[in-house]
Amino acid sequence: DGKTEPDEMKLLNKIAQHYDISEIQVQAIINSLKAGLVYIPAPADNRESWTLLQAAARMALADGQISPIEERELTLLAQHIGYSPADVARAIKAEEKRRFEELREEKHRVARAKLQEELLRNKENEPDPDDDAQ
Repeated sequence: DGKTEPDEMKLLNKIAQHYDISEIQVQAIINSLKAGLVYIPAPADNRESWTLLQAAARMALADGQISPIEERELTLLAQHIGYSPADVARAIKAEEKRRFEELREEKHRVARAKLQEELLRNKENEPDPDDDAQ
């Protein structure tokens, strides 16, 4: 969408760290992308191609929505690495599902933590049965 949101930068830096790309190189890539000057070498195999397309979909969805510009860029990337617009839609759906599962798991984790905290609080507030015996 032409804007680099904080969530997008966070994800981009995480990907860069995984591939040992420096912050200076990341910024150079961003500047090149904005200028339309990026050359993407052909991935080594289908797995690497699909991983690249999924990573691009994840980046595009980092702000929760895909703009028409982002969708067009995903389609161009897909064509460059041998995928169709239907594959782009599949990659986007897969990322949306992953994000949904991640959010659901986080909600469950928070709910479990709250329940555990409440159980501990209730246990602390219960009268000690040994106190009644005396």
